[in-house]
This record gives sequence, C-alpha cells and structure tokens, in this order.
Amino acid sequence: MFNQKGFSLVEVLVASLVIVIGVTGYVTLQSQYVVANSNLSLRSIAVRLAADKLSDLQFFEQLDGSSFSYAIIGDNTGGSIPFGDRDIILSANNVAQTHSFTISWQVSEYFYIDSDFDGLCDMWVKSGDLGYPDPEPQYSDMKSINVTIEWTDLGGSQKIFLLSGVVIPIAMGNSFQALYRASSSTSVP
Repeated sequence: MFNQKGFSLVEVLVASLVIVIGVTGYVTLQSQYVVANSNLSLRSIAVRLAADKLSDLQFFEQLDGSSFSYAIIGDNTGGSIPFGDRDIILSANNVAQTHSFTISWQVSEYFYIDSDFDGLCDMWVKSGDLGYPDPEPQYSDMKSINVTIEWTDLGGSQKIFLLSGVVIPIAMGNSFQALYRASSSTSVP
C-alpha cells in the first residue's frame, strides 16, 4: 500500500470551486450594499428637502398678501424655496455628481366652526364640507400642507416621499414663546 501525501486533482478543483462561489457571492453582496447605501442617502436628502420646505412655509412674516405671508401659502406657492426641480450636488470619491429632486406641495384650508350652535367652536371643516363658513373669512384658521418630494433611485425606480404638517396664522415672531421669552422654558433660571 502506497502512502500518498498531498491532494488529488479532484479535491483541488472542488476546493477552488467553493472558493470562487464564495468570492462571487461576497462581491455581489458588497455591490448590493453600495447601491442600497446610495439609495438610502437619496432618501435622506428627500426627507431633508421636505422638512426644509415645510419649515419654509411655517416661517412666514405677515398675514396679508405681501411676499412671505400667510395669505399666499397655497398649492405650490409661498415661501422662499420654489416649486419644481432641484439638482442636489452629491460627491462620491471627490467626483461631484448631481441628482434631481422635484418639490411640490398641496394646501388645504381649514376653518374652526361651531357645529352645534352652542357658541363654542368644536369642529374643523374645509371647502366642500357641511358647515363651511359663508362668507369665507379673510384668513383660514389652519392650513394643512402635504410636501411631496419625487426622485429616481439608482435602479431607475420612481420614489416619492410625503411629509404632512400644518401652518396657523400666527407669525413666529408673534408667538407666545417669542413674546414671553423670559417666562418660557428656554429662559435661564
């Protein structure tokens, strides 16, 4: 009987096949991770753009129809951030790339009414609802805003992010916190 040392050709081929399959799976996994991470970064940018636009609409300066006023906040109007496409510069490995996002928003005006005629307001209504005020007051009591950000991810799929919020007709400079700052929670003891 011969004592053989080493591996046979079949054993070497099977080991090589196992290593090649493992390396291929690892490379595929890494490339999917890079794409997923890039798509997550695009979503993070969309969230930031939506939050910026909602904040932009909430920080109006006046009630009347002048620029930056509560009265002109409407579908795709109002604020300093414009409606439409916005190219964001992304940097990858010191190479500047841009990605396009589309910003839009819809506004619904709400009024707080007395639905049971007891002298106390108790219900929110919008245009078309039963109890909608006639004639309509100059300013609505609240504006519900839906900010929509659309973009195309790296796989070519259309993505949409929606952020909802409200704006009320009290300028931030006239809010309780601004007027009574000394008694607010941000004052120093």
